[in-house]
Amino acid sequence: MLQKVTGFLGILAPLLLTSSLSAAPPPEAFAIRSTTDLQRLLAGLSRDRDAGARQEIEALMAVLLEKGVPVRYQPNGELGPGQRFVRFGVFSTSGQLTLTDQPLRDTRTLLTTLRHEAWHAVQACATNGRPRGRLRPVGIRTTAAAQQAVIEKGYRPQDHAIEAEAFTAQSVPYQSLEALKEYCP
Repeated sequence: MLQKVTGFLGILAPLLLTSSLSAAPPPEAFAIRSTTDLQRLLAGLSRDRDAGARQEIEALMAVLLEKGVPVRYQPNGELGPGQRFVRFGVFSTSGQLTLTDQPLRDTRTLLTTLRHEAWHAVQACATNGRPRGRLRPVGIRTTAAAQQAVIEKGYRPQDHAIEAEAFTAQSVPYQSLEALKEYCP
């Protein structure tokens, strides 16, 4: 019996190892301006089998680029000298969306991060019709879990409404993508 189990594990081990390994994220920062750049970013997720999440990531990224939102990959989360450290991603009032290497662990984490930060682009468009500038809530109903997450993560009180919307939107498939199409000309 032990020999059968050992034999089975010997067959299964390479399969488990192959499915759990992925290429490391790119080591250097770069701008994502095309599908080729996006594929370079997603290369580390090549063995991740969540095709639906990957499809939404690609669609969301295409709409962000179409709407003029510059997307940048910053591997270590350091935005620059004297600027703050970012764990997953950030949308700046200059209209740039920056992703770090942290959400590149799997397609679900990357998708959630992209939905959240894309919602901030929607909030900028709702303010002035462009994906840059001051953010304001769009007016979606936020969840209790999103409101709690904002408090637990220590956001400033003046940012609670915009962050609660982004935390709500990050859990709804295609909501950020559709809102970008609606609010950003």
